[in-house]
This record gives sequence, C-alpha cells and structure tokens, in this order.
Amino acid sequence: MDAWATYHDELFHVRRSVKYHDHRRRFFENVLNVALFLAFASGPALVFLAVAALEPPAAGAGTGGWLQYAPAVLTSIFTGAALVARVGAKAREHNELKVEFIRLRQDMERRRRDATDEDAVADWIAQRLAIETKEPPINRIVDALCHNEVVQSMGAKDKTQYVRVLVWHRLVGPYTRYFDNGLRKYRADESRSVWA
Repeated sequence: MDAWATYHDELFHVRRSVKYHDHRRRFFENVLNVALFLAFASGPALVFLAVAALEPPAAGAGTGGWLQYAPAVLTSIFTGAALVARVGAKAREHNELKVEFIRLRQDMERRRRDATDEDAVADWIAQRLAIETKEPPINRIVDALCHNEVVQSMGAKDKTQYVRVLVWHRLVGPYTRYFDNGLRKYRADESRSVWA
C-alpha cells in the first residue's frame, strides 16, 4: 500500500477513535448524572425519615416495616454504584483520549502535504498506537457504530463498507462487551437497510 492510501486509512482510524471516545464519555456522564439525580431525589425522603425517627412513636402506631428504609437503601445503591463503577473517572479518561486523538488529527490535517512521505505516515501510526496503549478495552459495538458514522460522513454509498449492527446490539452495546462477536460487514446481497 502506498503512503497516500495509508495516510487516508490512518486518518479514518483517528476520526473513528475521536467519535468512539466522545460516545463513551457522553455515556458515562449520562450514567453518572442519572445516578446522582436518583440519589438526590431519594435524599429528602431519607432526611424526612431521620427526623421522624427522632420523634417518639404515637400510641398504637405500627412501624412502617421495611418500606421505611427504602429511601436510605436507594440512596446508598445509587451513590455506591456511581462510586464503585468509577463512572466519573471513566468519563474523564475517555475525554482525555479524545483530546489526544484530536491533536493527532490536527497534526495530520496540518501536515497533509507530508501524506506521501512514508516516514511521516509511519510517525503518525506510531503516535496512534501510543495513544491506543492508554485505552481501556474497546467496546466493539460502539466502535462499529462510530465506524458507520464516519463512513456515512464520508458519503459512502456502498453497503459493504458498513458494519452490520442489529437493533439489540444498539440497546445492550453501551453496557456490555459480551455481544461483540456478532458483528460483521454487510454483504452486497443483503436487503436490510444499513441503519435498520
């Protein structure tokens, strides 16, 4: 493969990596926001229960049973899950990786005239590989979606350039990497739409 084709291949990978880390950053920020909102929403009930516990029970009043502890349990679960999963740290990590890939893309775009120089292209490949050593394990479903987005942004009409991502892949993809092995490129004879 000549240096010019390798350059464009490399630029494609860098663009896909920027999209991938931006998707992952947004996902983890959304998970953190939802967990914190739920913890915040159940917090006032916890305060109300604490105040009610300080008052002596009225004569003949029964205890609320396990239901009275539900707000405390929910608050603990939501905040604990956010802390244990390190969603804030993961969002920051993906943002830092995105910034590194953007800087690499800026350098590649700025020095486009060097795209025919094999040494310059090899240097960009080495820089990309150095950034990839810092990446957590890649979620292939999200990566495939980002691949399709970049291919579409380039105006590709050929279905075989897209990765076949099923609806259920899209639903469970951001949460797990266990279904990555069901991905493949579209075949030319498939009737299913690329975005179906």
